[in-house]
Amino acid sequence: MKKPINILLNASIYYVVFRFLIWFVFILNRNLAETVNYHYSNSLFWYFIWFVFPILTAILIPVKFQIQFLKQVGSILLPILLVGTLLIGSLNNDYWGYWYKRPTVFNELKEVASIISITDIKKQYDQENFSIEIDTSATKKLYGRENLYYGNFDRPIMTFLDNAPINPSLFYWFKITKDTTKKIKKPELLSITNAILKNGFLKQPKLGYEKSGNRFNGKIIEFKTNKDNSFYHIALKSGETENDHYPFYEILINTKNLSKIIKKQIFYTDVAGIEGFEYTNLAGLVEFLVLIIIGLFIRVINGLKLIIKRKGLATL
Repeated sequence: MKKPINILLNASIYYVVFRFLIWFVFILNRNLAETVNYHYSNSLFWYFIWFVFPILTAILIPVKFQIQFLKQVGSILLPILLVGTLLIGSLNNDYWGYWYKRPTVFNELKEVASIISITDIKKQYDQENFSIEIDTSATKKLYGRENLYYGNFDRPIMTFLDNAPINPSLFYWFKITKDTTKKIKKPELLSITNAILKNGFLKQPKLGYEKSGNRFNGKIIEFKTNKDNSFYHIALKSGETENDHYPFYEILINTKNLSKIIKKQIFYTDVAGIEGFEYTNLAGLVEFLVLIIIGLFIRVINGLKLIIKRKGLATL
């Protein structure tokens, strides 16, 4: 029976190769890459493509046969992969707000039964509370369908529309948006404002970005689920809190208890250069380059050992 550690050492090479091939396919098809990497309601496929499939497939190959050279490379590569995946994930989380993939919408949105109201809100940097904004220029066009990276306000609506074929009432979301009678009431908005501002969840802007970082626009959607629970979903985006760095917040509050935030999450987008410079777009390439460097290093070491051995034999 082949030792499990030898299988893992060989498998680490195939794991990197498979992930590089996935990365290369995504480079050739950027629409596919954006759909998978930034999908708003499904993370399972991303984790299967980037982790489950490469791991399982990579292990199956060395179960059948192993190569000594790959074992040597894997003895260096495997520890780097384990440590590097955790380290880069942590760095990714510190900057982008998530370890590997952007979080999907809350499960409650996937269980929607009806939409009660849709309200645009805003808050200037020198205002204490959010106020209702009537957007007369709103259209049915969803920016999120064109750009999943930036079109984050459309994530709930796109989730509703995915369920609309089995619940046709969800197709009328825009009619609710335009209906000025179907807006959140001011007392409820004030309660939600207090819950959010007092929670300490909002990112504090760095020095020099106080005005932009305390300026918000957002959208509140009141909806009811199949379990007959009612919620407010609040999506907020502020101005930059540091250079070209914009936080996006998603918050869930039960309509029966407006003072308590049930769920919350934050992630960031960038402009002007490093948008997309994150784990999901870089890991496949970086790991492959590390593999090449280690492989060349092992080749050189093996070559030097062979030369020294031959010289030793020649002197006998």
